[in-house]
Amino acid sequence: MTSAAAQIGGVRKSTGRGEVICSGSFRLEPSQVVASTIRGKGFTVQYVSAGLYTVTILKPGRYMISAQATLQIGSAVNVDLVAQIGTINMTTGVVQIQTKTGATNTAPPTADDANRVNFEFVMSTSRLTQ
Repeated sequence: MTSAAAQIGGVRKSTGRGEVICSGSFRLEPSQVVASTIRGKGFTVQYVSAGLYTVTILKPGRYMISAQATLQIGSAVNVDLVAQIGTINMTTGVVQIQTKTGATNTAPPTADDANRVNFEFVMSTSRLTQ
């Protein structure tokens, strides 16, 4: 793992129903995460390998309700690249985000200010039942 972690401190947003939201974005780079490109609070982002990043939620809820990740591609290159949520560990607050072409983890084609991963995690502080 490359030590390209970038931390933004802050608080999580609570919906008032025992739910906690952590959302943000970071610029896609071929081999690192640049701290100044992270938007949002309450998490860190680390580059692991080509197309694999971890987001560590600083104050995670106990249960993940929903985890979404999308790509914003601004480069002129036509790219077949998608964001996918990988493993989620609520004990450590670590969520994997993978950028993929087909089934292969893939780095972005170029470093471009407009190439970003946007994400939102909705968590609960207690087990939800129907």
